[in-house]
Amino acid sequence: MSLLTGLLSLMFPTVTLFLLAGIIGVRLVIRGFSEMRIARRAHGASLLLAWAYSGLFVLLSLLLLLLPLLAITLLVVFLGSYMLVAGLVLVLRGLSLRFRSSNLGVLPWRTRQVSIQTTSARSSSVSGVPLISRQTFNWTSKPPRFFDASTLFSEHR
Repeated sequence: MSLLTGLLSLMFPTVTLFLLAGIIGVRLVIRGFSEMRIARRAHGASLLLAWAYSGLFVLLSLLLLLLPLLAITLLVVFLGSYMLVAGLVLVLRGLSLRFRSSNLGVLPWRTRQVSIQTTSARSSSVSGVPLISRQTFNWTSKPPRFFDASTLFSEHR
């Protein structure tokens, strides 16, 4: 069945678009009236918002059912512009990561000292109070680094 549907969609793309717009429009009408039924039971501050939400569903479905060519054109323009902007952002982000200076934003290693109080198991023979010893630990911490794919293949060069 899906093979037949796919072949028909390839052979008649305009009919497929109008059929798809009709199916989406009918679903939006059903959803709009369902939201109106829910809005009748709403109380308080959400009452106006629920009616506006359901009204927008009905208006959108009427637009899609009465003017499917306009709705499809708007959808294609919106999706195309969104994909264009998202692609440009990804390309610019990738280029900025690729060509950034290796020392930019990287702090040198620093040593931190932390004091930890531990209680020993033995108690003082004079007062019976547990002895508290103070220990200091030093460690170096690296700053977080971005993933660099060239490090995966550095041993094969």
